[in-house]
Amino acid sequence: MSTPLQIPPLYHHAKANGARFQDLAGWRLVHDFGDAAAEREAVRGAAGLYDASASGKLLVEGSAAMTLWPGLGAAPTLAVGAGVAIETGMLYRLRADLCLLHTPPGGQTQAAAALAQAISAQKGLISLTDMTHGWAELRLIGPASRELLSRLCGLDLSQATYPNHHAAFTSVAKTRQLLLRQDAGVLPAFSLIGARSLAAYLWDTILIAGQNLGLRAVGRAAAAGG
Repeated sequence: MSTPLQIPPLYHHAKANGARFQDLAGWRLVHDFGDAAAEREAVRGAAGLYDASASGKLLVEGSAAMTLWPGLGAAPTLAVGAGVAIETGMLYRLRADLCLLHTPPGGQTQAAAALAQAISAQKGLISLTDMTHGWAELRLIGPASRELLSRLCGLDLSQATYPNHHAAFTSVAKTRQLLLRQDAGVLPAFSLIGARSLAAYLWDTILIAGQNLGLRAVGRAAAAGG
């Protein structure tokens, strides 16, 4: 018997709006909304909004949490709010005792197993929580993404203050979100990670806020290619 495919929180929302799907890493993801070429153009020239909820999201908490990556020279001194690329994905330090491992779709399973083994060998109290299904992730990509987010969020998102691989909890459209700066090559890009139950509200709110900026709902074909 085949394993049932997992669906992101906006699957039915996307299906009702003409989405075409692809299966990847055990997930059924939006490939495009009918015109992949136009979606790529929107991402490159204005902004695209993609449901990236299939990305793995592992929270590691505890005073000794950063000791789980002894081979990573930057990790023990990684500043709060900063991120660094590691073999399994991106590691972000959200607090002195809290970090997020952000992986490609499906990557959290193997990463969680390795972390659980490493935690069992530690003397300090460390907890591991898989938030992949509990948190939605909306990804905003393109040159207009910073201006659009500034309409919904009070943070200073300038390059000097919010560089690539920066992370912070903040309010976006009156919802609590973890805002990751994750550029797509030369294109500025942000991931908004928050409660799954608020995904549809936030998706619609962002689309309305970006109407006059050329924002477009996009699928993985445009989001991955940039």
